[in-house]
Amino acid sequence: MLVANRARIGNGTVRLASLQHEQWVLPETNMGYYSELLTTLQRSGIRRENIVNTDSVVTIYNLVLNADFLTVIPCRHDHAVWLEPVCHHPH
Repeated sequence: MLVANRARIGNGTVRLASLQHEQWVLPETNMGYYSELLTTLQRSGIRRENIVNTDSVVTIYNLVLNADFLTVIPCRHDHAVWLEPVCHHPH
């Protein structure tokens, strides 16, 4: 699920290709689907230079909420309390 600051992106479908110049923040891990996600983002024209990796959920949250970064989280977290100030879009 694509997650962005609620004030930044409206509701509706968003194509990855339209987000080529955006700043992204992703967990710093080789586990799960994140390595495949990185490949998918790069195939959609999103450059590695536009992606920040961190192992801090707090940093991810703050970059999305306060610095207009985008992130991707598993759909099972779509009702998490910390998502209330941000909006989410299906990927």
